[in-house]
Amino acid sequence: MNRKELDHHLDRLARNLPALEHAHPRDTDFWSAFADEAERVDDHTLSAEDQAYAQMRIVLMLSSGHDH
Repeated sequence: MNRKELDHHLDRLARNLPALEHAHPRDTDFWSAFADEAERVDDHTLSAEDQAYAQMRIVLMLSSGHDH
């Protein structure tokens, strides 16, 4: 997966975050659903730099509005 494809997956995850929160109001349910979605971003062919970039984006999206 190249950076453009990675950004596409991360952007989709960020857009879906409010729907995930709404559909899964309990913490345990939310984190399970979020982990399922985030796994789609995980690609074993990512470079170490892209893995760090993806992790940073996920941390930022969760810290910027997640209330669980």
